[in-house]
Amino acid sequence: MRVRLPILACQLLVAAVWATRPIFAAASLAEEANAFNRPALHGGAIDLKAPDWQIPGDVRRIEDGMLRGDSEVILAPLVRFPGDQQLEFDAVAQQNICDRPACDDKAGGGWDYRKGHRFEDPLFEELFGDIPGPTHFFSYGVINDGRQAQTGGESPAGPRNARETAKRFGFRFVLDEKLDEAARYGLVCFGKMSEPAYKKRGIATHGVWVDPPMGASYFWLPNETLPLVRNGQGWIMDPRYLGHLVTEIEARAREKEYWAIPMFDELWTYYVLPPVPKDKWYPQVVEADKEIREKYGFGKYGMPASHEAGDPFERIAHRRWASDKLTATWEKAHKAAKAANPDMKVMGPTEGSNGTSADIEAWAPYFDILGGQCGLGETSTFFDSVRVGAVTKTYVDLSGKAVWMMVHACVGHAPRRTPEDIREMYSQVFRVGAQGLWLMHSEFNEQELEDAMFAEPARWRAMLQLADSMRKMRLPRLPTADCAILWSSDSTNSTLWGGLDGNNDRIISAYAILGPMLRSWFHFVGDLQIERGTRKLSDYKALYIPFAPYERASVVEKIGEYVQAGGVVICTDTEAFTWNLDGTLNGQRWERLKGVRRDSQRDAVSTFTTVAPGPLPLARPTTMTSLKPGWKIAPLDDKVQVLAAFEDGSPAVTLHRYGKGKVLFFAADPLRAGEFFRIPEPLYSLATPLDKESLVKPGAPIVVFVEAVQRWAGVQMGRDIWRFTLPPYAEDPYQKEKGLCLTGNYVFDVNEPVLEPNNAQTGGTYCYSRAPDGIADIVPAGAPIPFADGKLTNRLKAYKTRARSENRNVNFLEVTPKWIVSWTGKDPAAVTFDLKSEYPLDRVRFFFAGTAPAVQASGSRDGAAWTKLSSVPEESAGKDVKDIVLRAKGAYRYVRVDFAARQAGEAFELCEVEIWAERPK
Repeated sequence: MRVRLPILACQLLVAAVWATRPIFAAASLAEEANAFNRPALHGGAIDLKAPDWQIPGDVRRIEDGMLRGDSEVILAPLVRFPGDQQLEFDAVAQQNICDRPACDDKAGGGWDYRKGHRFEDPLFEELFGDIPGPTHFFSYGVINDGRQAQTGGESPAGPRNARETAKRFGFRFVLDEKLDEAARYGLVCFGKMSEPAYKKRGIATHGVWVDPPMGASYFWLPNETLPLVRNGQGWIMDPRYLGHLVTEIEARAREKEYWAIPMFDELWTYYVLPPVPKDKWYPQVVEADKEIREKYGFGKYGMPASHEAGDPFERIAHRRWASDKLTATWEKAHKAAKAANPDMKVMGPTEGSNGTSADIEAWAPYFDILGGQCGLGETSTFFDSVRVGAVTKTYVDLSGKAVWMMVHACVGHAPRRTPEDIREMYSQVFRVGAQGLWLMHSEFNEQELEDAMFAEPARWRAMLQLADSMRKMRLPRLPTADCAILWSSDSTNSTLWGGLDGNNDRIISAYAILGPMLRSWFHFVGDLQIERGTRKLSDYKALYIPFAPYERASVVEKIGEYVQAGGVVICTDTEAFTWNLDGTLNGQRWERLKGVRRDSQRDAVSTFTTVAPGPLPLARPTTMTSLKPGWKIAPLDDKVQVLAAFEDGSPAVTLHRYGKGKVLFFAADPLRAGEFFRIPEPLYSLATPLDKESLVKPGAPIVVFVEAVQRWAGVQMGRDIWRFTLPPYAEDPYQKEKGLCLTGNYVFDVNEPVLEPNNAQTGGTYCYSRAPDGIADIVPAGAPIPFADGKLTNRLKAYKTRARSENRNVNFLEVTPKWIVSWTGKDPAAVTFDLKSEYPLDRVRFFFAGTAPAVQASGSRDGAAWTKLSSVPEESAGKDVKDIVLRAKGAYRYVRVDFAARQAGEAFELCEVEIWAERPK
């Protein structure tokens, strides 16, 4: 039905709607019989005639007189014209679309895909194999930095910044504790293993592949200067620089100071893929263009003139050439490094979060460890909740090497990063065959809070607990794959970023169905593996093709041989195998396999329903759809069987028997995701889509259909490997403080609300008996200072004024004094806190640097008679920041902290004070 609701004229209304929550109270809902404008709906268009409308990203239902939905969406009714306007959208009656347990998201699988983690029937030790788990984890951060500076003192990096962060925000930071932490959990830190702080703890270290002089770019040569071609940098593919890479890794190996040496971060994505702009060409580039054109471009495709405007065939030729050049470079580099130091591990680059089009199978022999970057996606789709596993498995299957994944979990990079999200992401990494991890604790969008231990402490504690579990485990035993998903490097090379592209959503959707939902065990099989014969298609009962518009003819021929010998191909990509690499159409080569010809594009999105009787074991007819209209297709002979038909009776899914095998072809792609809520100009424009919609979710019709295909092809489902899950946390990662913070300055992490609910707004003040003589507070001694303003209790202001994405201010001599006080003199001093009312006290906690004198806490009801609560002796923090807790018992209005005469140290820096009470029972 179509639902129409009146809305006010001349307004822009944006409403965030959560799962199973009503959108509007539907006092009156009008049913419309006329056809719904589906082309406009799925194309993201807005009807310019009143009423203006925008459809939600999924199907809504009417339940109990309310309009509801099963997923989080954003409704944005746009009202442009005066007069009475209405919002229109599809709604359906509540229904159960699948009654079989294998398709029920509340049965066996147990996925809450909005949160992104599995929550039922996990397995851990039951799946262990014989290979030990990881002993080390790469640490992406600098808080565990124990290097010495060239002058012999401590390195200014990492610890210096962390100490200033701890002072401003009131945290504990003790470098020795962080180094002990690195040793305990096997963190691989940056620096040389001979550094005293590392050596005495046995900490493994890593360096950098290329070590240019301070201030120079990576693309630096010792005896000549590379022309600047892009973003003020030289060209990485210059043959002189490729030779320099070999020299540099050999130099690192000869130092014998490093456990491992990683390659560039996102080398392929950001340094190799963008070609040299045509106006910056120089002799070496001209020679490369000639070689690309002759050896890879069929005499007509050379280096693209620009990155953004590259022709697909030029991109493919350029990137094939670059990948082969790098393979030769890695071979020389690995040989040189291993000759100098066979124990040092040589690591490949960590590419972006959608896989890579680089030939990592060819690269694999020349790296000890490979891997890439991954993370939960930013949308509410199911496939984004399993993206970590999908990206990891591409690296595992295409390289056949030890894979360590860099799992993104920092603020601004990962939309879901609770401890349970971290546990699920790390479980996904090992679930699909990886052997190690980078612990990502550096914060890119929190420049002053700079590290997870400051920004989101629970996340860092979770990472460490999981590291402890992983060091004690054995890697899960992997099954033998009996089906496969094609990874078309040729098609991926045709895209702008060679992997970082929405087209890969279809590959991840195929992974989501076959793996997490149906629990089949499959391989990603690369087109280059097929061409080389390093993966034999005959090992698989079924091959899925979700994205492959560009593919070399030799691979199409080999897939034909696989089908002829009895293999089953399921092609959901309507554009698959359109183009050969030479710019010609694969045409008849592919048509004779699939048995149909594409005639013309369909005008509108339409549902399609399975035809009975059919060969697939479906309990009842299944109706599916796509987010794109698809194609009109025509069978080429009577051997083609229609498995599903569109509403007009034309074929939607066909089965063609070819030799001993079969090809299933979809005329409309059910795996393609759509960007939710894109309103085109001139009406209104959003810079980026707010979400994506996908038809791939537990219990969805396409999952029911693929399940039937898997049974029909004889593929095993229900594999236990998909239940592998790291064990629950033995200790609570959150460790939130208990009680009421009477100074109102307790902050748990960066997330809202920054001011935690257990802060009591007492309206209290404090004053000094002796003013700080080093760094002063905001008023003289004796004058009352409100908790909300004083330097001892202003943590909330520090959070609100912190540098985030912009560079932090490192002029600490200017910044830090704004947030702390200090005494250089050694005479006693006292700070008295007036809580304005009596509270049942529990503890007093303060953070300090330098030397804290012996201290005593006392309580008073009237400010005259004082009762001693507790005391501690003098303690030194040195350059670090420590905290001291004074226990307190009894109900008091006033709290006095008496600092005795200091016996040692040059200064006492007091950074933050918290006074805590018991919660009322």
